[in-house]
Amino acid sequence: MSPAEPKPPSSPASKGWYDTLVSGMGTLDALPTGFDLGPVSARRWMGWRLRALVVCVLLVCLAYLGLAKAVASSPWLDARWSLNPQGQLVLDAAADPALQAMRGRVLWGVEAADGRTQAIQEAGLLHRGPRWITDARAHDAVVRTHQALAGQLRPGQSWKLVFADGQRVDGQLTPRGWRGIGW
Repeated sequence: MSPAEPKPPSSPASKGWYDTLVSGMGTLDALPTGFDLGPVSARRWMGWRLRALVVCVLLVCLAYLGLAKAVASSPWLDARWSLNPQGQLVLDAAADPALQAMRGRVLWGVEAADGRTQAIQEAGLLHRGPRWITDARAHDAVVRTHQALAGQLRPGQSWKLVFADGQRVDGQLTPRGWRGIGW
């Protein structure tokens, strides 16, 4: 290296990255403004992958909204129930005024339109899902009770809730709605 040659810009004595970028350009307008994405073929490939990712995310979002809509439109009895110290199911609150009049009473069973009555013997079964029950007999009892109640509580069919004091109230299933999902 001759004494007349300038130092390379990467030497520790240089003034920094600005000298390296601006040397020979003259103005700041000549500075690079974007990232170098490489050759056109690489940019097209990245665009295809990005589009595929966006399509996948949109499909997952649509599936999630479809599932939420299905849950929101599912029928349910708009009432809150609790257990008393004897393990019986007690009505706490209801949206239906006729059912609200039965507040605080013990539910005995559900009567179908054909006169069959499904007694609710263990109210605790209604609060647990069968998935988490490890005892085989208790699991089967929960599944049978849920299936029997689902057979009687169909939308469009008439059915009645039978309370322990003998009173009967016509039941109505309503769509759960967005508020009923639990958000």
